[in-house]
Amino acid sequence: MINPALRPDAEVTVGLPGISSAGAFFNQSLFSLSLFDKDSDFQTEFEGQVDDLTVDDYIQTSVDYDLLFVGFGLGETGYLTFGASYRMAQAGKIAPDLFKFLAYGNAPYVGTTLDWSPTEIQGHHYAFYHIGYSHAFLEERLRVGARVKFISGLGAIQTEIDQLSVLTETSSPNPYVVTLMAGGAINMAGIPDDDFSAGDLVRSGYNFFKLRGRARFRCTVLH
Repeated sequence: MINPALRPDAEVTVGLPGISSAGAFFNQSLFSLSLFDKDSDFQTEFEGQVDDLTVDDYIQTSVDYDLLFVGFGLGETGYLTFGASYRMAQAGKIAPDLFKFLAYGNAPYVGTTLDWSPTEIQGHHYAFYHIGYSHAFLEERLRVGARVKFISGLGAIQTEIDQLSVLTETSSPNPYVVTLMAGGAINMAGIPDDDFSAGDLVRSGYNFFKLRGRARFRCTVLH
């Protein structure tokens, strides 16, 4: 139950794992539904929306489901609940210049550095355990509830991109030279054991990792 003040009709409620409550969420600000308007040209609309992208545009997804839910009445006014749930959530931003590169290629940007560094990704993977209570007042005209959660982290990832760019230049005797510059770090955390089991869900221990690197790649386009 999303609202801890709500009381089910049954005196005893048992939620089956993965069935009693499951949901998925998707949200993005990259493109609008007008892209699929039957009265507009898809290619023209797509290119217009690509050109309007900003570094603040994003994409988000999440998956939630109950591992366990139990609730039972305490007299005529009280209701106690407890359970466990699982959540995996991701969010990311894609640099406008990267979308332009994917849409148009690099031919229109010869001599121009395309900055992909605003691209970022982060994700969280965790279980949480909760206990809640609701109570009715004023002959059921008012019901107040509260829920306490304990969060146990299972994994996480986050990128820190300092530099990510591509430059296409004319060159003689070969037509083009493409240079890719990249640098940054990836932060990761997760369960430290290889033999992960269901019992590990109640732990909150993390192993933390950080990978940092920098690279320069250059290639020549031959005749």
